Amino acid sequence: MQASSMMLPEMLESALLYPSASMELEVQTKNVMSVYIPFFSLKQEGDILSYGYLQTSAELDMALSTFQEIFPKLIKLAEIEKQAERVAAELETTRRRVNALEHKMIPDLEETLKFISMKLAEAERSTIVSVMRIKAMIEAQEEAQEAEKQKT
Repeated sequence: MQASSMMLPEMLESALLYPSASMELEVQTKNVMSVYIPFFSLKQEGDILSYGYLQTSAELDMALSTFQEIFPKLIKLAEIEKQAERVAAELETTRRRVNALEHKMIPDLEETLKFISMKLAEAERSTIVSVMRIKAMIEAQEEAQEAEKQKT
C-alpha cells in the first residue's frame, strides 16, 4: 500500500508486469491414522526483484523482498492449517461414532442381553419343572409296578 501510494499506478504495473521469479507448489498426501493430510513443498526460482530501480520506490523493493521471505512461511502455515482441519473433521466424526455407541447401541445391546438372559432363565426353570414332573411320573409308575408285584 505504501509503495502504491508513492508510485504512479502505470509505473507500479510496468514494474510488476514481467516477473522473473517462478514458484512451483507440489502437494502430496499421506495417510496418518486413516486421515489423508496434505504436505506442501514449494520450489522458488529466480529473484522477485526483476525491474529497474530508477523508477520504483524503496518501499516496493522492501515489500517484495518481505513477500519473498514470508511466502514459504505462509505456505507452511496453510499446510498446518489444512492438516489441522482434516484431523479435526476426523476427530468430530469419531466423537459422533463414540457418542452413538455409548448412548444408543451399547444400551440397546445391554437391554437385549438382559432380555435374552431372562428368557434363558425362564426356559431353564421350565425345563427343571418338566424334568421334575417326568421324574415324579416315572417314580409313580415304578411304585405302581412294585405295588402290582406285591399283590401277585
